Amino acid sequence: MMAHQTPSRLAYWLLRWLRPRETTVLRQVNLARRALGKTPLTQLPVGQPRHAQRCPLAQALGGLVGRCGVAYKSRDAARRVARVWGTRYERRAGRYLVFFPPALARFVQDYDLFAFPHLVPNVPLITT
Repeated sequence: MMAHQTPSRLAYWLLRWLRPRETTVLRQVNLARRALGKTPLTQLPVGQPRHAQRCPLAQALGGLVGRCGVAYKSRDAARRVARVWGTRYERRAGRYLVFFPPALARFVQDYDLFAFPHLVPNVPLITT
């Protein structure tokens, strides 16, 4: 590792090639939004990394977001989203967890590493 790069900065560049395209993520988000009777978005909202209710997907999907999926109180909402994503859902801790398609699961991991700085307000600057 070069002396001027922090581990998180290095991870940012290494993960860049594996990162899902935002258009792919937005397409999956809008499939779910339509299934829930919501209007499609033109872009992902700004959010807060590592926060179940304030990350872009939580805001866009109206649920609690974790690493593997989004949780809804309503079984019907979970069923609808799982159907359009082609994934499964299960009851966990009083909610219904819908498992993410691969692109969304990867987006959550990368977003939590600040790999989408334009979707984070006040991104911490990395100085050299």
